[in-house]
Amino acid sequence: LLLGGAILFFLSWVLDALIHKIFGNTPGKAFLGLKVYGVGRSVLTFNQYFNRNLTLWAQGLAFGLPVVSLLTMGWQERRLNKGKRASYDELKRYDVFSSSVGWIRKTFFAVGFAFLFSLVTLFDYSFRIYLEDIEKSQSSQYENKNMELDPGNYTDKTYNQSKKYDHNL
Repeated sequence: LLLGGAILFFLSWVLDALIHKIFGNTPGKAFLGLKVYGVGRSVLTFNQYFNRNLTLWAQGLAFGLPVVSLLTMGWQERRLNKGKRASYDELKRYDVFSSSVGWIRKTFFAVGFAFLFSLVTLFDYSFRIYLEDIEKSQSSQYENKNMELDPGNYTDKTYNQSKKYDHNL
């Protein structure tokens, strides 16, 4: 299950870089008026954007570690408030440009994000229940088979019937 999550996480970075390559931006950044450029306002290649995602995950989100990621996000915010690039963009000299968006657009983004987060949480919960049900049914089938094969589970009547057949041979 953990390996499957890691594979899906990796595929999400590939999909994000692919969407950026095809459309020139990702939906979230476009909705918030953000655009990432390389040196001299060059468009990032697939590999550059993918590597930026990996570096962002490491330096900006601390590999998703719950408390540590809050600290790294705070550190990145302080850098941005001082007019510096985020550390993961400074490394490769990427620039993030923003155009002004109103509070309505930001609110729609927040509501959409909350909805998608809730949806993913619901799917995760449903999938875990599904896996538990499969595990329970497999263990009960295993127990039933063991009971059928266990000679101690035969009743005297069953034993006597089997003896009757033995005498008839």
